[in-house]
Amino acid sequence: MASSQDIAAKNMYSILKNELGEEIRVGKCKISLKKVEKKVLYVREPKELGAEQADAIIVLSRHSGTPGGPIITTHVPGNFGPSVYGGEDRKISIAMPFFMKNFLKAVQKGAEEIGYPIALEPTHHGPSLDTPIAFVEVGSNEENWKDLRACKVVALSVIRALEMEQDGKFTPAIAIGGPHLNSKFTEIELTSNYAIGHFVRKLDTEYLDLEMLREAVNRNTATAQVAILDWKGIKGEKRREIIRFLADLGVQVIKTKNALRGE
Repeated sequence: MASSQDIAAKNMYSILKNELGEEIRVGKCKISLKKVEKKVLYVREPKELGAEQADAIIVLSRHSGTPGGPIITTHVPGNFGPSVYGGEDRKISIAMPFFMKNFLKAVQKGAEEIGYPIALEPTHHGPSLDTPIAFVEVGSNEENWKDLRACKVVALSVIRALEMEQDGKFTPAIAIGGPHLNSKFTEIELTSNYAIGHFVRKLDTEYLDLEMLREAVNRNTATAQVAILDWKGIKGEKRREIIRFLADLGVQVIKTKNALRGE
């Protein structure tokens, strides 16, 4: 899915169309390339994207903001608190933990060759959909959005990620704490057997009551079995509250350092 208002998205769309066509098959999976006039962040339903029949949506997108220079990212859309850039208040989309993990692994080498760091971003901005959805992004400025090398690396890595196993191999998890770009969670995606769906940055932990934690655990293509906490990246009182809520939900809690050790 690409918005015609997005330079990077249009580049990635054209690369896929020129190299693979508008209808792509990966095993039993049929992939349809679609370009829309709207900004994807602000749609309310998949039918606005012509995707009402889709089993999942992958959005090709530019990345703005942090760090200001080259980067390749992936994340789930949705809002744990009030909606600011699209989506609905306190509604998160359905995450694709296995796809996002596979995408980061698939894009790692190509990104390194062209000098682009990669990152798992937290759940943020719209839309808030009931269809599994993930954003893959090139950033963070116009020079990067127009960089056809980066756009090609991302576009083709989406296909490679879809060719990889999408379930059963990894333990689905959620991640909580730390900054918007938390290198610990990206490293966990690249090196461990955990596949992270929703990632709640420290800024959004104030919205984590029992209801929103239940949503973070359940609104994934596979229910999260583990919550990985950046221990020092969550205020102590809030961390204790989150741990109590997770215990009520029957979700195991581990620290980032333990996840990185494969524990």
